[in-house]
Amino acid sequence: MVERDVEVQAFEILNLSRDFEASFVVNELDPALWFNIVRDESEINYATTQLVLDYKDLQDAIGGDSIAVAIANPEKEAKIKQEVLDIFYDADLLRQRSRRLLGRACWLFSKGRSFVNLGPVNEIEADARSHQEWIDRSKRFLTQLKSGSGDCFKLLQFSPAP
Repeated sequence: MVERDVEVQAFEILNLSRDFEASFVVNELDPALWFNIVRDESEINYATTQLVLDYKDLQDAIGGDSIAVAIANPEKEAKIKQEVLDIFYDADLLRQRSRRLLGRACWLFSKGRSFVNLGPVNEIEADARSHQEWIDRSKRFLTQLKSGSGDCFKLLQFSPAP
């Protein structure tokens, strides 16, 4: 079910640097902001590539056995647990970086043509200890920005922790 939930090819649209590189914009952007965009895209690419491999490794660890039979074997159980943890790690990295990239893109595009003069803002760019910390820190900034019919924070579509 987790594998079907993440459509890795859909993340290809989050490649702003490819669009910027083909224009004058690449020479106008703040270098630190440009580096952050490219870094996040690279980590998204890594996570989507790794998820495909993680799922294959999980299937290999399970083998042709049912889950109940596979986890009854201590060696297989340990391998299955490690593969599931790998999936969760890569899915979390994908979630974190794609939200940051989406929040940043909304912020840039909300500024119209003047986005090329912007520098990095801490609310989006600073690394956080957790994804929830990043969401909490960015909320006030992103809710003040409008893109289309809603604010940039609403684009992130997440369910707050209870």
